[in-house]
Amino acid sequence: MAAPSERSVYLAASITGRSAAYVGAYRAILEHLKMRDVDVLCAHVAKAVAYEAETDASSVYCRNTAWLDRCNGVIAEISLPSLGVGYEVCYALQAGKPVLCLYDERERPSKMILGIDGVRFQAAAYRSMDDLRNEIDKFLSAFPGDASDGA
Repeated sequence: MAAPSERSVYLAASITGRSAAYVGAYRAILEHLKMRDVDVLCAHVAKAVAYEAETDASSVYCRNTAWLDRCNGVIAEISLPSLGVGYEVCYALQAGKPVLCLYDERERPSKMILGIDGVRFQAAAYRSMDDLRNEIDKFLSAFPGDASDGA
C-alpha cells in the first residue's frame, strides 16, 4: 500500500440510496480535490455506478475503515440519507479527523449530523458548484502543508 500523500481526503457519499441528481456533485468534489493535488480515498463513489455488488460487506468495512484511518480528513456529501456515510462521519470524528459535510440547500440532512458540535466538524449548504468548491477550499486551507499555513 502506498504511503499517504501529505493531503488525503476520504470522500463519503450515498451509494445504495443515490440519486443521479447528485452524481454530478460527487464528481465536482472529486475533480476539485484532484485539481488541488489531494489524494482522494474512496473516489469510486463519484462514478455513475459505484455499488460493488461483488464485494462482501466485511471487505467493504475493512477497506473503508483502513482508508478512514489513513486519511487526513473527510468530505461527505450528505444531501441524501445514508447510514454508511453517517457511520463514516462519526468514525472519522472519533479518530480525531476533520470532517466537512456538504449538502444541497434544498435538502434536509439528518439533524444528528448537523447537530454535531466540535472544532473538527463543519457543515455547509451549497446552492451551486461554485459554493461547493469554495467550501472545499476553506476546509483544505487548514490542512498541513497548505501554502496558506506558512509551512
